Amino acid sequence: MPAPRLSAPEEGRAWRWVLAAALVGGLAVFLRLGDWGLWIDEVHTLHDARAPGPLPRYPLGYWATELAIRLLGRTDELTLRLVPALFGWLAVGATFWAFAPAAGRTRAAAAALLVAASTWHLFWAQNARSYSMAQFLALAGGGAWLRGLLQERAWLLVAGLVLAALAGFAHPSAALLVPALVLAPLLLSLVSGMGPSRLPRWLFLLLGAGCALLLGVWGLDVWRRYREAKGTWWQDWGELGERAVRGAQHFALTSGWHMTPWLLAGAALGAWLGWRRRSRLDVVVTLVCVQVALLAMCASAFVVVSAQYVFALLPWVAVLATAPLVRERERGVRWWYLALLAVPMAADSWLYFAVRHGDRPRWREAYAYVWEERGPLDLVVGMSAVVGEYYLAPQKSELRQPEAVAHLTPYTTFVPSQWARHERRTWFVIHRESFEDWWDQKERRDLERMLEQCRLVKEFRVRLTPRDRDVQVYVRE
Repeated sequence: MPAPRLSAPEEGRAWRWVLAAALVGGLAVFLRLGDWGLWIDEVHTLHDARAPGPLPRYPLGYWATELAIRLLGRTDELTLRLVPALFGWLAVGATFWAFAPAAGRTRAAAAALLVAASTWHLFWAQNARSYSMAQFLALAGGGAWLRGLLQERAWLLVAGLVLAALAGFAHPSAALLVPALVLAPLLLSLVSGMGPSRLPRWLFLLLGAGCALLLGVWGLDVWRRYREAKGTWWQDWGELGERAVRGAQHFALTSGWHMTPWLLAGAALGAWLGWRRRSRLDVVVTLVCVQVALLAMCASAFVVVSAQYVFALLPWVAVLATAPLVRERERGVRWWYLALLAVPMAADSWLYFAVRHGDRPRWREAYAYVWEERGPLDLVVGMSAVVGEYYLAPQKSELRQPEAVAHLTPYTTFVPSQWARHERRTWFVIHRESFEDWWDQKERRDLERMLEQCRLVKEFRVRLTPRDRDVQVYVRE
């Protein structure tokens, strides 16, 4: 039996212009890299990249950060974000490469354009974390895996799974793709009868066992550490059920917001059209997306899971959303449909640069203001204190243990009340949305009452953001 045809019929050469627009628009990830101040996870990346010790849990991102620091000889915002920006731009081209043989060049170029226009993609590509690297490696693995599945070549399937597993060493969230890729061909046979005919099922079971062995020990250690840091604990099965519902709601709401409702609506339409047209690609992509989402939702019952942990799925959702783009029977492309998806995303990205300060709280400006106004004996208490430590004590290497700023977290709400017993002027750097994550309502109310006794001296606002990013500075005389 000949291998299935991979390339969909093309409609002229318009895909070249779409791809060019995607690659040029994708260069936006390099704009204003050094303009935004760091936030807490970026400072953690800097600390962990420089810290001596055993091999980090997901080393590829840290090694890339350390290499950039050594080559450029500095640790400013631009240096820390340069490598993620590069991989963010490469991921735009990798989206086209991964899906073009199976979806056709028109759809693949359109998916690349949607990824380039996504503010969510822009944010993580401009972030000193390794999500964009993980997304790029996942696309490289996914593209090889798709070729192996549709051409029924075992060696390409193996190569794709290895690359997808490697993406987990850039960021563990990308490892959620591996079991989804292993199970998708089996599910494809069960739900649609369109599974690979020449590849035996035992091959996929063998690949699954190999991936489980490769990622097992490492994955369990990552899970254990993450559970200790961001786990949700319960007393009985009833409480577990409540936490599972809340965790699933949080994951669904954040994913819906960042992937945008219109892109998800397009993906849902694409999944329906793919099933109706008996498109192997669209059914496979749907199965992969659903499996990863279900895995993340199951994990949300035990740990905090936000949309960022399925960031590697964004190109898959984008290519699924392009299914209505190409007409089924007539030669032609629904360009109005692509504009309906891409224009709102591009407008949102413009707001990201123009007025939204990169969707980041203005910690750098807030701590700089406090440092200029404080007296020699004043105490500084603040949220995201590690960021304050980076800006106020840049020579310090142990950034995870701030000394220049007293760290204000749900675990340290007693600090302000202890210092309030002394006649010492105290500055508070507050991000009020963070209060929503505090589980102890009494301590939260006590702190808010203390802030009512303080004087609001400065507010660093960020306009038109999807979430409250404003930072307030209070002083207690």
